[in-house]
Amino acid sequence: MSTPAHTTVDHERLDAELANFREHPAIEKLKNLIAESPPEELFHIDPDVLAASWQMDRHAVLEIMLRAVGFGVLDLEWAFHCPTCGGVAKESLKLSHTHEEEFCPVCRIDFRNTLDENVEVFFSVSEAIRQLPAEFRERHMQKIVDDIQTTGHHDWRNERTVHGVEVLNHPVFGKLFGDDTLPVDQSLEIKSATVLFTDITGSTAMYERLGDARAYRLVRDHFDVVFEAIANRGGVPIKTIGDAVMGVFTSEADAVTAAFEMTDALDHANAERDDGNELHLKVGLHRGPVIVVTLNGRLDYFGRTVNIAARVESLSQSREISMSDEVFRAPGVTRALKDRVKKVSRGKATLKGIDDAMTIYRVRAPQ
Repeated sequence: MSTPAHTTVDHERLDAELANFREHPAIEKLKNLIAESPPEELFHIDPDVLAASWQMDRHAVLEIMLRAVGFGVLDLEWAFHCPTCGGVAKESLKLSHTHEEEFCPVCRIDFRNTLDENVEVFFSVSEAIRQLPAEFRERHMQKIVDDIQTTGHHDWRNERTVHGVEVLNHPVFGKLFGDDTLPVDQSLEIKSATVLFTDITGSTAMYERLGDARAYRLVRDHFDVVFEAIANRGGVPIKTIGDAVMGVFTSEADAVTAAFEMTDALDHANAERDDGNELHLKVGLHRGPVIVVTLNGRLDYFGRTVNIAARVESLSQSREISMSDEVFRAPGVTRALKDRVKKVSRGKATLKGIDDAMTIYRVRAPQ
């Protein structure tokens, strides 16, 4: 089957939509990609190829691609693979159309969807901008069928695959697609996520001393600092609970680095304040499986890992970062700690509601 050499580009609409990028440094690169690339390169666009070509990291390229989806320049597609044969049991353009379980017609089994194991995300040019030949999708689906018929399995995973968790946990996804949530009676699993909790030390006394209005203004400003530190390291601020903040990361090292950076930023804010009121954080980190649900109209994270992360945070003192063994021993964390602290305290702790004592590592953020 031949590959079409050219497809029509709606340049006027492309220019109008990309005007929303304003002065983004990649606007011309994205425009050239869509207008000049062979059509086969615009079906299931490879972010790693763009990262190498544009001399940007993968995370930054995914941000551009997600923003392009929001502007109607690219389409985003969720593919749910059978964990047994690797075939695509379902495709969806929206998270709101997905379900926690799917049925594989090849294997004749039901399976539960796990965002970091069997959910793949594709980006393609929007048909409103440049219509691609239908044969691309037909050829893609036929390749899956042929693989399963020949070897019994379609191997869709490699180091360049965009997994569902990578998109869902990208800070830009929540900002642009916050209304694209799961049905309220459904959930998706993530096998491994790093959960961060923060809290302000001495907040009760601060409210007593300053009164509710003045104290809350300080707390509100601190939320901005913490949210920015989480997002800057590729995490997602999930919610506030009183004065506490919960965030989720795919990388343990990024979560640890974010904990130090939010402490630094709060120190800087304290130094600039001339009223003598200072806010200091305590932070806790744990990694493990979570479930994603829709609560109060937005995506939220629940499960044992979330509960443990909150308990680990409660062990910290002012300016301390506490983490479980699962976080401490993860790749990159030792280096992140060596760059910041000279001493790491290790001990056993019994957490409320947890049967077995856990090994906890604690460090004090430098001033």
